[in-house]
Amino acid sequence: MEEGRKLLGALLEFATQPEFVYRHSWHVNDLVMWDNRRVLHLGRPWDESTYRRVMHRTTVAGEGPTAMNGRPF
Repeated sequence: MEEGRKLLGALLEFATQPEFVYRHSWHVNDLVMWDNRRVLHLGRPWDESTYRRVMHRTTVAGEGPTAMNGRPF
């Protein structure tokens, strides 16, 4: 169990380095989508009295994603 915790800690420490983090600067009418199969994500605090937060789930059907080189992920 301890070995697993150490491994997860090391993986999270690596994956959350600043060069791998995208933080969106929101503007009116922005839309952000991500693939939950490939990312770690975290909602950030916001002022609920000033801003409205709208979220929708989208599911894409069909063939899996293809990388730019044409090969599947």
